[in-house]
Amino acid sequence: MATVPALNDKAAQTHRAPLPLVHPRKYLQVIFEERRQLAAIFEERRQLAIAEIATVIPPDETFILVDGDEWATAETVCGRRRIPFLEQDGRYWGQPADDETAIRELKRLHRAAARFMVFGWPACWWLDYYRGLQDYLGSHFRCVLKNERLVVFDLRQ
Repeated sequence: MATVPALNDKAAQTHRAPLPLVHPRKYLQVIFEERRQLAAIFEERRQLAIAEIATVIPPDETFILVDGDEWATAETVCGRRRIPFLEQDGRYWGQPADDETAIRELKRLHRAAARFMVFGWPACWWLDYYRGLQDYLGSHFRCVLKNERLVVFDLRQ
């Protein structure tokens, strides 16, 4: 830089803020604490949603849970049988390829005793993306709960 005076002048005029030095362990502690807090918020929200499911769906009923398999729920939730959507052999099988697949699977699970369909907040976007599924649900079944955590359809009608 000594050979370029204009560059030296510009460098001298530039404000040099000191860079904060953070020990890698401290950085990791901050990251882990943020993740722990987010996990606690997620778990609290999940527990509220499960409590709401218990108030809307009668005991011993079967319901379809659309959550992208993010809730990690057991086969039974508050005394109600949960079926993941999409499912194969009782296990979460991923997202439907299209509206036709989603509706076909809903009909299959409905015939197999599912009486409610629950969309948890991690998968509420499905109702926008799978517009045909939303139209089918809205035209055939009553929405019994809709809030920031859940959308629940009663399939018993």
